[in-house]
Amino acid sequence: ELSIIIEKYNPDFVSIEDRESAVEYAVKNAVAGDVVILAGKGQETTQQVRGKAIAYVGDMAKAKSVLE
Repeated sequence: ELSIIIEKYNPDFVSIEDRESAVEYAVKNAVAGDVVILAGKGQETTQQVRGKAIAYVGDMAKAKSVLE
């Protein structure tokens, strides 16, 4: 798993399974000079969690709501 390799070189690595929570964490914990990249989801309105489609507002909408 990729997270095992990343964690080996960066002990501060955080893995959050729920995408909405992960976006919120990334935005809230970014500091001046950081770049937050939200990649891989596109315009999908659901996310697959343990085989179930869960409604999801989208990465940009979530990031914007955290910044407001």
